[in-house]
Amino acid sequence: MRARWMLSFAGAGFVAIAMGACSSDDEDSAGTGGTGGTPADGSAASGGTSSGGSGATGGKGGTGGTGGATTGGTGGAVGGTGGTTGGAAGLAGASGAGGVAGAGNCGTCRGGRPVCDPSTDECVQCLRNANCTRAGAMVCDTASHTCVQCADTTDCAANETCALNDCHTNCTQDTDCTNQVCDSIKGYCVDCRNATQCAAPTPACNAITGTCVQCTSNTDCPEGGTCDTANFVCQ
Repeated sequence: MRARWMLSFAGAGFVAIAMGACSSDDEDSAGTGGTGGTPADGSAASGGTSSGGSGATGGKGGTGGTGGATTGGTGGAVGGTGGTTGGAAGLAGASGAGGVAGAGNCGTCRGGRPVCDPSTDECVQCLRNANCTRAGAMVCDTASHTCVQCADTTDCAANETCALNDCHTNCTQDTDCTNQVCDSIKGYCVDCRNATQCAAPTPACNAITGTCVQCTSNTDCPEGGTCDTANFVCQ
C-alpha cells in the first residue's frame, strides 16, 4: 500500500514537471514584431505586429515599427521678370508753314511794308527780290529795303545804266533819247537838265536826279511857302 502511494506521487510530480517545461517552451517561442517600412512618398509607416506563440501563456506582442520621415518640398518658383519696355516714341509733328521771310518782332506787317526786318524789327518792303512782285519794281534794294527797278546796271537791259534805282538809256546826244534829253555828263537820258524842260505842277528840275519836281528851293513855292528839300515838295 505504501509502495503504491509513493509511486502515484512520483508519477504526479513527473507530469507537473513535464507540463511546466512545455509551458516554458511555448512562452519562449512568442514572435517579435517587424520593423515598420519607409514608404516612397514620405508618409509614416505603420508599425509591424506579431501574434504571440501558442502556449500556456500568450506570447508578448511585437514592437511597433518606426515611422518614416519625409523632407518638406522646396519653396515656390522665383518671381517673374518686370513689366515690358515702354512704347516707341511718337512720330515727329509736321513742320509748320513757313512764315513771311525775315519774320521778327514786328507784329503784323501790312500794306506797302509787308515784311519784317529782323535786324531792326521794323516793317519794310523787302529783304530780297522774291518779296517784290510789282511790274517795273521787281528788284529789292537791300540798302533801303525798297522794291525798285534796279539796284545795279546788271539789272537793266543792254545799252542801259542803273542810276538812282532806275534804268536809263545810254546817250551822247538828245537824239539818242525818246521824250527825254541827254545828260552828256552822266552819259544817259534824263527828264531835264534845267527848269526850262519842266512845267507845272513840277516846274523845277532836280539836277541831281534829272527829274522835274515841285521845288528845289523856297523860291519855287507860292508866297509864304517853304520847300521840303528832302522830298522836293512845297509846304
